[in-house]
Amino acid sequence: MGILWVVLMVVIFSIAVPSCREERKKNAAKTKGQEAVIERPIQTEDAVLKPTFSTDFGEVRVGTAFIVQFDENGQYLLVTAHSLFGRRGGLSREYKWNELSRVISNVKAGSIGNPAKMVMTSAWLAVPEAEPSKMYDSSQDVAALYLISDFGMGHFEFSETLPKIGEEVWLMTQMPNRSQQFRFSATVLAADEKAIQYVFTDAELDPGSVLGAPVLNAESKVMAINTALIAQDNKLIGIGNPAPTARQKLLKAMAR
Repeated sequence: MGILWVVLMVVIFSIAVPSCREERKKNAAKTKGQEAVIERPIQTEDAVLKPTFSTDFGEVRVGTAFIVQFDENGQYLLVTAHSLFGRRGGLSREYKWNELSRVISNVKAGSIGNPAKMVMTSAWLAVPEAEPSKMYDSSQDVAALYLISDFGMGHFEFSETLPKIGEEVWLMTQMPNRSQQFRFSATVLAADEKAIQYVFTDAELDPGSVLGAPVLNAESKVMAINTALIAQDNKLIGIGNPAPTARQKLLKAMAR
């Protein structure tokens, strides 16, 4: 009887232990699934970044950049304004498009919406004839670096059409003393292939912070790359490189 009892207990134990292990695995899988569900969703501002440029004369932190993807080739780019690489960006002189890869060895950029996210790249896209904007002509004012993905920050697409006069748009950046405000509303005043003009409702924007920032429409498509601010009649006017123009210029540069 004693031997039979021992055998019976061994059989029960051999059945119960695997069952408990399986139950623990199932519970762990459920917990993991729940964690995935409650993971922080990507926000629009996550794809907007504050770049730091490593140069021959030290690190320079200025302006804004953003991540875009192109349907034509699936390529991701980190895009900003060429104006950053000159006096508007606080540098001693204006650098030409074919000097950037030599002068700036590396770029690291942190997301304004999710500070835990960052990208690093040194793969410059050569954009022939890119240069700072000239008053109301921003069509050449663009710079970009290659990215292998959006690194979980999301990305934008360039609009293929110009905005309408009177349309509301939003410049996205992070100001030095307003870290939790990312959107700055504006109304389109004029738009053609050379430049888009928009008047801000907020007249206290930092010129250095907004250089290279994306200007979005209500569908979060990029309508322009901000290239300049002009104070006029107690109003602040933004000037931007139109998205259709910048898009074609970057596609042409990638196809070289």
